[in-house]
Order: sequence, then C-alpha cells, then structure tokens
Amino acid sequence: MKITYAVLLCFTLFGLAAHAEIYKTVDEHGNTVYTDNPGHNDKAEPVDLPELNTQPPVPVKLRPEPKEEPSSLQYEVYINSPQPGTQVPMGQYEIPVSLSVTPELQDGDYIQILLNGQPFGQNFYTTSMVLRDVYRGEHQLQAVILNGSGIELARSDSVTIYVQRPSVQRKSPR
Repeated sequence: MKITYAVLLCFTLFGLAAHAEIYKTVDEHGNTVYTDNPGHNDKAEPVDLPELNTQPPVPVKLRPEPKEEPSSLQYEVYINSPQPGTQVPMGQYEIPVSLSVTPELQDGDYIQILLNGQPFGQNFYTTSMVLRDVYRGEHQLQAVILNGSGIELARSDSVTIYVQRPSVQRKSPR
C-alpha cells in the first residue's frame, strides 16, 4: 500500500513539474543554465517550450473469463521415485522424482509437487523432475495435477522421505 502512495506521489510531482515555468539564464562563467527557479536573477528569460507530444493509451482488450467445464478426464498419478522411506544422504542435494500419470497430461494441465502439503518449486509439464534445496528432516512428498485454472484434478498418495544434511550445531571432530 505504501508503494502505491509513493508511486502516486511521484506521478503527481512529475505532472506538476511538467507544467512548471522554465527560465534561461547565463551564470558568471558564461554558461547557459535552464532552471525552474530564476532566483534573484533579473536577466532570467522565460522559455516557451513546445507542446508535449502525447498519445492516448491503447485500449486494453480483456480476455473473457474461462468457463469451467467439468472434465470427464480422470487422471491417476503415482510417485515411482523416490520410494517411501527413502533416505537422501548428506552429499546429495538434488532429489530426482519420477511419476506415472495416466492418461498423459492434456494441454493446459500441469503437475505441482507438494512438500509437507505446500507447493514446492515450479510447475512441471513432464513426469520427471529434480527437487533442489530440500531442508533436512522428514518430509511428505505428493504430486498434484491441476488444470489451467488451478483446479485440482488428481493427487498422488503421500511418500515419506528423510533428508540428511550436516548439522551446524554439530562440532567437527579434531
């Protein structure tokens, strides 16, 4: 909200400056100076600026709201890899995920990975992906198929994985 007010203030000030009177003066070194404040200089001459070249905005064409049609397509999605109970060792920072989706994804539908019930990473349009930057600990992994409007079409069973990472609290051996 503060940004909106700041932007409005800038546009207001810019608009006021665009209509301000401009003066031409010559300083004590003979340099020509243009300013909106003539100060106490009696030799300041008002400058007649040409009319600003403006163009009306292009009309925006609004897209019609998509009509929600009930999909007769029933997806089935399964997580093939990682298997339930998989332990991701300390040096492995990428977790490959492989899914089975039947039938194949239709145009506009996509896969969202959920980690502990929350969306994780980008949307995927393929059944193979790599998860990066997963923190240590026990995690529940699921795959959800969504349509272009974000409506859930199918959800996989949850798979529990265990990610091992070095602890910052553990002191290194001497």
